[in-house]
Amino acid sequence: MTKTLLAHGTLSWSGAERRSDRYGEIYLDANTYTLPGTNPTVTATPSYNKFVANGMLNKRVRLTAKVIASRVSGHIGDLFLGIKPSQPEVGEEIDLGVGTFEQGSVEWATAPVIRLVPGDGREVFWFDPNKLYRLHDQTIDLFIEETTDDFSPRPNVGHQNEPEGFVSAGEGYIQAKQAELPTKLLPAVERIGDGLFLMTPPGWGKVGSVIKAQDEEN
Repeated sequence: MTKTLLAHGTLSWSGAERRSDRYGEIYLDANTYTLPGTNPTVTATPSYNKFVANGMLNKRVRLTAKVIASRVSGHIGDLFLGIKPSQPEVGEEIDLGVGTFEQGSVEWATAPVIRLVPGDGREVFWFDPNKLYRLHDQTIDLFIEETTDDFSPRPNVGHQNEPEGFVSAGEGYIQAKQAELPTKLLPAVERIGDGLFLMTPPGWGKVGSVIKAQDEEN
């Protein structure tokens, strides 16, 4: 089978993919990841070959990424899985796996989102998040080829923390996993002696520390 260039741009994905553990779709954009209140950095002129994509829809394919420009990712990673971004070398090629090719759209992406649906019906880890965090914020060429190879199995990843809830990402930010935002996120309260307590607001504690939540009924 022949590899064909499908898309070019800087790789990212929706936060909903991380929160749900699906890691099921990616998109190639012009900008790197940015925290709220910061300006995006333009890193690529994205392109997407619709003719190639339409010819591959609903077929079993292999996706391969080639790193065109390398940089340090601005993302903290997945604190629940214990995965942090790592910086690849220019020219590095990463096999993203074999699955059924689908495309879709989201309002914040200029190009279609790309899905690689597994063959075993699983609802999580369609892509290997270790590979995605290797490529996050990197400018890549994405290649597609039809294949008869076996579907990629579930990647070997597991939760380092509880599989759902909220943890501190530092500097006032939080990460959620498999959970809806409750009415209240509770501060951490620590007894420091002599009747004194230290109260740390949610998101300002140690990175990865669990944040307790309180629903409206409680």
